[in-house]
Amino acid sequence: MNLKLTISIFFLLLSLIVGGACKSSDKSKEDSSNQNTEDTTSDRSMEEMDSQDPDEKKARSKSAQSGKKGCIKGDCVNGFGVYVYENGDTYTGNFKSDMREGEGSFAYANGESFKGNYKEDNREGKGLYRFENGDTFTGDFKAGGITGPGVYTFKDGKVLKGEFSDNGKTGSGTLIDGAKVRNCQINNRKLSCE
Repeated sequence: MNLKLTISIFFLLLSLIVGGACKSSDKSKEDSSNQNTEDTTSDRSMEEMDSQDPDEKKARSKSAQSGKKGCIKGDCVNGFGVYVYENGDTYTGNFKSDMREGEGSFAYANGESFKGNYKEDNREGKGLYRFENGDTFTGDFKAGGITGPGVYTFKDGKVLKGEFSDNGKTGSGTLIDGAKVRNCQINNRKLSCE
């Protein structure tokens, strides 16, 4: 009888220990699943998160005033980052004093894009602009607009090499259309050739 009682107590203790171990491993699974839930809920937008860095708060405040959606990656104040605007446009590149500065690329929501240099938030210097219709311009930009020497390539393969001003509204150059080469003028963005 004593042996039966000892065996019964042994199995009872064994079941409590094994059962407790199972519950404890289940609990750790529950804890880790709770942690996963917490991790996904902490995946919030920049606007929802409270910043501890005063410079970051200042940058966000400035961004909200200018209609920007937010910096989604990197340093969009003084460094390299990715910034998405309210209208869906996206800038990837260098920033200085919360402005586009240096090399960068801009993908417009309408399908157009720019890759080149910026100065004080404007396209400045060498760059490549791809228009929605498939045309491209490679050349100089000043104060955000097409100004200076450049090459305008039409989607049909024609190429206009020349000098542009007033954001491409005026200029002159040589149009190359296969074997034909013609001198042309640009007035109010209309091309007239000899």
